[in-house]
Amino acid sequence: MMCRRFGSWTFPLVLLVSLAIGLSAGCAAKKQSWGDPRTGLVLTYRMPEDQSLRYQSTIEQTHSMRGMGGRSRAFDASRTIELSVKSEGTDEENQQLTITIDRLEFRLETPRGEMGREVSEIAGKSFEMVLSARGEELSLSGADTVVYDLGPVGRQNVEDMFVTFFPDLAPGPVRVGETWTSTSTTTDKAYSSGAMVNLESVNTLEGLETIDGVECVKITSAIGGTMEGTSADPREIAAVAGAIEGAGVWYFAYKEGVLVKMTTSVRVTGEMTMGGQQGIPMPMTQETTVETRLLQ
Repeated sequence: MMCRRFGSWTFPLVLLVSLAIGLSAGCAAKKQSWGDPRTGLVLTYRMPEDQSLRYQSTIEQTHSMRGMGGRSRAFDASRTIELSVKSEGTDEENQQLTITIDRLEFRLETPRGEMGREVSEIAGKSFEMVLSARGEELSLSGADTVVYDLGPVGRQNVEDMFVTFFPDLAPGPVRVGETWTSTSTTTDKAYSSGAMVNLESVNTLEGLETIDGVECVKITSAIGGTMEGTSADPREIAAVAGAIEGAGVWYFAYKEGVLVKMTTSVRVTGEMTMGGQQGIPMPMTQETTVETRLLQ
């Protein structure tokens, strides 16, 4: 009787175990690639291949310098660029992107006057970017050939605008309140400055927030670094050295893998020497605000 009774439970027992395994496998298959806030979110760029993402990025800069006798010199500059980002697929988790310039506008205001124009000659031109899942711009193929002329400022290209366009994400799962550090070294070629910019950003995952109807993670950044170099303009030799400090806040749609909005403000405090080694160092400051947002 015991054997028969045991045998009578064998089929239901096996069925229950099979169902449990099946449900477990089903849950595992449905587990989201981005994790969850409790155990840690996995933040990665995953641009959609079936559509282009349009961004607008605006940079506002104020430069000021105090010369002999306390006299000050200052100029303001702004740049607005609209662009389209199209994913051509992934290669070993790296995004193969085509960046197309839709619109570019500059404004420069100096004691000698004001200059501004829309750079229509590069509208529609494209280049290729390889972006890692974490947000490292691994290559910019053809960006240096998208060239335009700003008259007195000289010929420029769009490469420096995209060297650090996308912020770096955490290297692993991250929970609310946790931090990670990202670093970058770039050459500021705008307006022929030629300065080397070294930045370190300590990023903190603050929580979740809905932006334009999209659920995002809110990330704040404490920024520090240095700027040092010599002007690339042969007409006017100038050396600059200064310390950088600033802050940023950005929103990343972690389910979609897309940057939604970012605002960064930094201040450089240092000295500029005009005329090479024989020049006199003059106190200078440079304040920069960058706002980038996904256009709907």
